[in-house]
Amino acid sequence: MAGPGLHQVQRLSLQQILAPQLQQSLHLLQVPTLELRSLVQEELQQNPLLEEIPKDETRVETESPDVESPEKISQFLLDNHEYYSDN
Repeated sequence: MAGPGLHQVQRLSLQQILAPQLQQSLHLLQVPTLELRSLVQEELQQNPLLEEIPKDETRVETESPDVESPEKISQFLLDNHEYYSDN
């Protein structure tokens, strides 16, 4: 029989909490197109720092402007081979 005394309980719990920005991203990924358009319009109206870019001005930058392509580097090395091999 267990009498009165001290006993110790140890409990471990782990919770995973999504950051608010990640929660918003997940929500936007699930929204239908028409609803997404209205959400974007609401955000544009509420946030003065946002601006809509017309479709004809939209461009996607595929390369960083500071990084040369491997082809350009190879050509540069071929063109300047003598200089670099002498030094």
